[in-house]
Amino acid sequence: MINNKKCKIVGLVFITILSFFSCNHEKETPLASVGNVALKESSIEFANLKNLPKNQQETQKKIIINNWINTEMLYQTAKKRKLNNTEEINQKIQQYKKLLVIQDYLDSHVYNNIEITESELLERYNKNKNRYKATKDITLVINYLTNNKKDAEEIKGVLFLGNSQDIESLNNDFVTTQQIDKTNIFNFKNKKIIGPIKTDAGYVVTKLSQKLKKGEQIPFSYVRNEIKEEFILEKKKNLYKKLLTKLRNKNKVKTYEKNH
Repeated sequence: MINNKKCKIVGLVFITILSFFSCNHEKETPLASVGNVALKESSIEFANLKNLPKNQQETQKKIIINNWINTEMLYQTAKKRKLNNTEEINQKIQQYKKLLVIQDYLDSHVYNNIEITESELLERYNKNKNRYKATKDITLVINYLTNNKKDAEEIKGVLFLGNSQDIESLNNDFVTTQQIDKTNIFNFKNKKIIGPIKTDAGYVVTKLSQKLKKGEQIPFSYVRNEIKEEFILEKKKNLYKKLLTKLRNKNKVKTYEKNH
């Protein structure tokens, strides 16, 4: 068992980087570079990571830096083709800037108070159980992620020993993700645990929970995030629609159909 470690283990996370810029703070030590362009810590918004456990902050930092490298390599390659000065590109830049300003306003002033309770999620699941059945034979898995290989090996050891009390403690003390693996990578009879596997996000240990046949009910915990995303999207759509109605009533909007 991992003794008194405060680092948190989280499930696989995929981060979309909205924006990041290269700058020339000479006194800063670069985090990465592509050619003559360096990435400095002040250039990236790491503030959003402060609420994450320290272990997860480092993992997400690595993902951000790797995404920056990929973006910068592609950008430098495209610039060599002199594709960045066309009128079409300039128009798109203005359009994207407008969309980013709008999105920032929606996120900070319109969608910022959306709340969804656990009871709401469970109620939707119970009312729509037929939607959450296996459409084919699937494997249900639990992922454990850490950026420390030693921790990952210890987690694997706990899972292999199978002591129910230790596993319950592991699941209570560490944040994990439960997900559906549609590739059926496991041999149910011979292999119930794989890893640690090194990924861009860290070291992953994956435990097989159970296999479901086509048509069997998927447990709530494995579709909870999907239900929450649906719920959030619905609430955003409703808030967006109400906002547009309010703005149309407030602003002088005209259409000139004869010019269409």
